Amino acid sequence: MSYSAILALLNTIISGVAGTGKVHDYQRLARTEQEFITLFTTDSVVNGWQITRRSTANSFEDSEELDGTLMESVYEYIMTGFYGIDDAAATEKTFQNIVEAVSDALANDETMKAAGYNTGEPQILVVEPRAFGPVLCHVAEVSIQIAELKEV
Repeated sequence: MSYSAILALLNTIISGVAGTGKVHDYQRLARTEQEFITLFTTDSVVNGWQITRRSTANSFEDSEELDGTLMESVYEYIMTGFYGIDDAAATEKTFQNIVEAVSDALANDETMKAAGYNTGEPQILVVEPRAFGPVLCHVAEVSIQIAELKEV
């Protein structure tokens, strides 16, 4: 498996969580604030997620069983969620529930384990309000470490 395969799995998992809006399997960028907001807007509400790899750490060990050397790659992926703030509608509660559901879906997914990945527990790094261009949004960052062992 590879970066692309892991990314596809993460995209499938997050897209399967109710309320995640538009899910992008890479960090989105745009020339203008309005173009950027449009990338995450559904039904006039900013609501979406993007996934990117933050880092990869590699380590090597000898393997007598495989008659060679194994490389363990530990990938850290960051999933960032955005949700437009509407205080009267208590959107913080809605968004907190979505963030929890994303974390639970990552923690309970058996697909990655079946594909031979060793996954750490997802970590909710931050949940806070941020300006998203001219729109005030709830923003969350969820990280997960995923390790794979490869013969080299």
